[in-house]
Amino acid sequence: MVSVVGRYLEHSRLYLFGEGEGTYLSSADLMSRNTTRRVEAAAPVTDPELERRVRRMFRTLFSDNVKGRLQRSDGSYLHRAADSETLVNGQEMLAIL
Repeated sequence: MVSVVGRYLEHSRLYLFGEGEGTYLSSADLMSRNTTRRVEAAAPVTDPELERRVRRMFRTLFSDNVKGRLQRSDGSYLHRAADSETLVNGQEMLAIL
């Protein structure tokens, strides 16, 4: 799992399940407070163009090497430090679109 917390503190409410397996928009993030004590809804993205746009957003956020953190299997996070000269701040890139 990749976590990007920057200027926009909202948690993602977009979910991908493999290539061609489904893209969903949800009313909540996957924090336990939302999955154990509330009823939340998720809806599939069925429009092909919208699904392409959502997947492009994911690729941008997954490539973030400024604010991005990679969650390890033990629950800890590892900073995704920039290992190239090109800095990618996913939230800032999406904010200007």
